[in-house]
Amino acid sequence: MNLWTFSLSPRTFRRTGALQKITSGTGLEDNPWPGPDGKVAYWSGSANEDIWSLPIDANRGMATGEPRRLVEQMGLDTDPDISEDGSTLVFASQRSGKCQLWKKDLRTGAETRLSETIARKPLLSPDGRLVAFDGVLKGRRHIHVLDLETGEVRRVDRGEAEAFETAMCFSWTPDGNGLLFRSWDEAKNSYGIGLLKVDSGEISTVYDLAAAEGGLWNERISPDGRWILFNRALMRSSRLAIAPYPSSDPSKDDRLIYLTDGSGIDDKPCWSPDGMRVYFVSHRDGNRCIWSMALTADMKPAEEPRALRHFHGARTSLLQVNIYNQELRIVSGLAVFNMVDLSGNIWMGELSEK
Repeated sequence: MNLWTFSLSPRTFRRTGALQKITSGTGLEDNPWPGPDGKVAYWSGSANEDIWSLPIDANRGMATGEPRRLVEQMGLDTDPDISEDGSTLVFASQRSGKCQLWKKDLRTGAETRLSETIARKPLLSPDGRLVAFDGVLKGRRHIHVLDLETGEVRRVDRGEAEAFETAMCFSWTPDGNGLLFRSWDEAKNSYGIGLLKVDSGEISTVYDLAAAEGGLWNERISPDGRWILFNRALMRSSRLAIAPYPSSDPSKDDRLIYLTDGSGIDDKPCWSPDGMRVYFVSHRDGNRCIWSMALTADMKPAEEPRALRHFHGARTSLLQVNIYNQELRIVSGLAVFNMVDLSGNIWMGELSEK
């Protein structure tokens, strides 16, 4: 990515001259700062998004080590998910020029490509045998399932799903036959939470609150299968909530338990293995960091949110990750997430008089 310049008319603010290329480097060149003497300072370097892990005591909300890179390739590596035993990592990568699914055996280090076509947001089933993912079919996004043992891939959102586009599955049910997903309903012009049965393709509505007060995102079923954790996105904020599962009335939110107040952006919530703590990324301290909060037996906050790990450094940062691409996964002993590693220098260029 290079820097360019052009002239503007002071009267109409329209471009009056030809585009002029200022830099011609092979990396990223950004944040230009022109001076009155015709010179321009800018940053030049590289930004590589990879998959990282952090050793943790997951039920107590404590980091026990330092971040470690799990996947390192040129190109975007994103959308991580990890098996419950911590042995298998699946993720999306653009290393081949288009976004495809990959698997890494964390015991041997071997990496295997899982998809030939464009695919995103892989999600491992509780037994680690199936991978649900967001795939494109005839220009529309639908939920597919890949069997890691046989290699079979099939689209599973049929029936009522033909009437609207399903997008992004976020959680398997504990029995491994259900997927919670975020759906776009064209008739209602709203997003909601649906339940998709993998064996039959049957779809039902879990919560349909998006039209009233913001969209519902990142839904996760608790380990005991009795609660759903998600974030409710508003115009400039996002707050975490827990709701009973299944819901007696999908259109009402009077049984929702709000965990945060919506004064900032709290996103990508996850359960601890024992279901008594939630993890999330938050901008509450001015950066994007990983936080956690203990819960009471009736799923109410037992404490104020506290940081699991801050990421305030200039080089490795969660804040440089597109929030849509940001993911967080928690298993026993490990937090897994995607993070950008920045490296570069400040350069000085000179604008041509032409």
